[in-house]
Amino acid sequence: KMSGNAKSQYEFAAFVEENRVDIVEPDGATVLEVVRSIEAVKKVTFRSARRLENGDVALTYNDETTSAGAGAGGQLTIPTELVLGIPVFYGGAKFKMTAFFRYRIAEGKLAMWIELHRKQEVLDAAFSDVKDKIRQGLPTVPLYEGAVEWQEPESED
Repeated sequence: KMSGNAKSQYEFAAFVEENRVDIVEPDGATVLEVVRSIEAVKKVTFRSARRLENGDVALTYNDETTSAGAGAGGQLTIPTELVLGIPVFYGGAKFKMTAFFRYRIAEGKLAMWIELHRKQEVLDAAFSDVKDKIRQGLPTVPLYEGAVEWQEPESED
């Protein structure tokens, strides 16, 4: 649900604080400190030139983050990726999953989010794990895979 969903620094810090036990590398406390204290400086340069004699136009636009740091005095390194240990299915085993840490400055505001890496492969591995456990517990019962088309229940208005 959080993958690719940009949040404000406060909202993202609250999310990390609530879920820091699921962060394996770097440890959850370090990630929380980074998220709470991250500072970034963005420099935007725009130049425009127009030649009056022939109408030629030259535009230059440069948008770059010139510095970023976290912690007191900027001593904490901002991670580019996190390793999570999360259950894919409710009550299931935890699987390691890589998440890329992203942040952007847009319109003077800092936004942060994670992007899960290869989440379909982790989902497939978790599904295989569940199938194996079912086969071990019920070796003589056939196991069928399929999908159910979901229909919203009719309201009783």
